[in-house]
Amino acid sequence: MSASFRLLFCLCFIPVIASADGRELFERGFTAYQTNGPDALVNVWLLDQSKEAQTKAARDLRSSSEGLGEIIGFEVLTSIRISRRVERWFGVVYRRRGPVWVSADHYIGREEAGFVAFKSSRQVEDILPREMLVPPIE
Repeated sequence: MSASFRLLFCLCFIPVIASADGRELFERGFTAYQTNGPDALVNVWLLDQSKEAQTKAARDLRSSSEGLGEIIGFEVLTSIRISRRVERWFGVVYRRRGPVWVSADHYIGREEAGFVAFKSSRQVEDILPREMLVPPIE
């Protein structure tokens, strides 16, 4: 295989592979959350962040989930490409008394990929892009 063909292959297919890893990691975080709570999600998603950042993220997730009861499921909604190396994933955690909306930024570095930030809210408008909330005019 020629060097130029290998380079072309890497440029075309590595982003697709990394994107798939983003979805898998996003789902794995939700599964950990459903089984073991906010700290488990944070440990899956923000593994390389400082302990302080992880603690704050888990506290924010607990706060947005407070009073909604147990988790009954989750759904990965979609992702959007923010830049060549950043993709934002959107999802919803279904709880007994209502949903918690979540977004997480997946960064694809030279040698590593993972989530660098996420946020959660009970208000869908705080998380989903406006375009996803407003139906198209026909």
